[in-house]
Amino acid sequence: MLSEAMDKGLLIDGVLADSEAQRRRLWLLREGQAEAQKAGGAGIKHDVSVPVSRVPEFIGRADAALELNALKLLKQAFDPDN
Repeated sequence: MLSEAMDKGLLIDGVLADSEAQRRRLWLLREGQAEAQKAGGAGIKHDVSVPVSRVPEFIGRADAALELNALKLLKQAFDPDN
């Protein structure tokens, strides 16, 4: 699934955990994003669930809506099942 998304230009980079310990470390990185984003100024953070097939549409619509207000969308994905 990752290589297909990369081939379509939907994904720049990705990683899959090889162990439970690595999965936990990756989750800590994900949880630390809020602290890292504070350095960039104020932000509003939301976790959303979107069907995989609709992610490109969601990103496009969100980017367009935010652009109207000179805001930017920071995108990250996490699949806890993989």
